Amino acid sequence: AGWIDVDGKWGEMLDDVAVSLETGQGFLPLLESLQPTSGPHMPQVQIQGLSRMMLLTNDPKAVAQVARGLKRLSIPLEEFREVDVPVLAIVGARDPLKEAADAVSTVIPNIETIFLEGQDHISTPFSKSFADAVKAFFDGQK
Repeated sequence: AGWIDVDGKWGEMLDDVAVSLETGQGFLPLLESLQPTSGPHMPQVQIQGLSRMMLLTNDPKAVAQVARGLKRLSIPLEEFREVDVPVLAIVGARDPLKEAADAVSTVIPNIETIFLEGQDHISTPFSKSFADAVKAFFDGQK
């Protein structure tokens, strides 16, 4: 997802997700925050259904702790300058976390960033373009 400012809106979202999961409200804050930046949004009924499905396949209290822990794992953006291995960043052009990929793409010296037109946070990893980009990246590392 790139680099997120845990002291800003994304940090608040992680707190909201943790509280929602701990109080039995599910993944709604996470799913709502990942709505595409343009084009059609998921209807509320679809968000609620996806949240229920995610609750069936995840331990909500464990995921709440992961959300809280992510904030402690954050490092200053400048420290990404020290990354000395090839990095591939793939992000949907409609992903609200695109700004996080943009931020990290400006500081990692050996990064290849691919923006997939028409894709959002949910659809990107399921697209053929994503799979093709990952394969090409790893093929190029041989």
